[in-house]
Amino acid sequence: MTAELIKTAWFSYNTSTPPSMRMWARTLTSREEVPSGFQDAFPASSTEEFPYTVLIPEEHVSPFHKKRNATLLSLYEDKLVILESVRGKVVSTAYPFNATMYLEHGRVLLKSWLKISSPWHSTTVMFNTVNEKVLEPIIEAIRPAVPSDAPEKLRQARHQQELSKFSYLWKMNFKHFNLSRQSIQPGEHILESVYQPEIHLNTLNLFGRPVFSKYLTGHLAVLTDKELILIKESQHTKSLKEPLFGAIYTYIPRSQIKNVSFQCTTGKTDYAMNVTLADNTRLRAEFATESAVNLELFKDACSYNFIVEQA
Repeated sequence: MTAELIKTAWFSYNTSTPPSMRMWARTLTSREEVPSGFQDAFPASSTEEFPYTVLIPEEHVSPFHKKRNATLLSLYEDKLVILESVRGKVVSTAYPFNATMYLEHGRVLLKSWLKISSPWHSTTVMFNTVNEKVLEPIIEAIRPAVPSDAPEKLRQARHQQELSKFSYLWKMNFKHFNLSRQSIQPGEHILESVYQPEIHLNTLNLFGRPVFSKYLTGHLAVLTDKELILIKESQHTKSLKEPLFGAIYTYIPRSQIKNVSFQCTTGKTDYAMNVTLADNTRLRAEFATESAVNLELFKDACSYNFIVEQA
C-alpha cells in the first residue's frame, strides 16, 4: 500500500519540499488525484462535483512511535466517509451527520486529532496542527448547522455579542477565555456556561519549603441552542510549574443527548455532571461547588433544556 501511495503525484519526491511537509494533510480536487490504493474503495458521488476530500499520508517516525495509517476523508451532503489503509487493506467507514454522537477535536502543540463517534463506529484521525485549516470544513459540517439569512455585518455583530458572554473569564483565565470564544460558531446562541478553575490537590514540602504541588486542571462547559460543548486541558492533573498547551474540545449535538444528571460526589470535586447520549455513551465533567463559576445557573439551563436527574 505504501509503495502504491508513493507512486502518486502527491507523494512524488520534490527536493524543494521538506520531508515533514510531505506528511501534512492535503486537499484533493479530483478523482485522478486519489492515490491508486484508495481508488477502488472511493465512493461514487451522486453528483458530478468532486466531494471535499482530505488526504492524510501515512507516517511512521520511528519504532517507538505509533504508526499513522494513510487516511482519506471525503465530505458528502449528509455524511463523512473515512477510508483508512490498515495492513494493506482499505477500511471504509461512513458517519451520517444525523447519527454523530459527538466530535472530539484535540490540539496540543503540533499534534492534533479528530475523534468521530457514532452508535456503530468510532474513528480517531491524527494530523499536524500546522495544516488544521484543511480539516475545518469537515469539523463545521459535522457540528450542527447554524443557518442564517442575516447580512454579514449584522451576523458578525451578533456573534461578538454572544462571545461577550465569556467576558467573566477575561481576568480569571485568559487561556479559557480564548478557548471558549474559539468554540462558538457564528449564529450560535450561548445559553449558559460553567467554568471550573484548577484545584490544588497537595503539596510536597522539603525542609519546610514547597518543592512540588499538584493541581486538577481547569475546564469549561458551554450550553448553546445547538450543542453542549466541553473544553478541557490536555492533562487531567499538572504540577504548579508545568505549562500546558492546547486543549480538547468535545462537541455534542443537543439532539443526541438523552439526559443529564447532576450528582454529589466526594473529594475535591464534589459535584459531577453525567451526560448520557442516545446510544447510552456517557460523558462526565466534575466541578467543585466552592470554586465553580455559574454552576447553579448552568444547572438551571440544563434543567430547562434537557431531562435532568438530580442525585
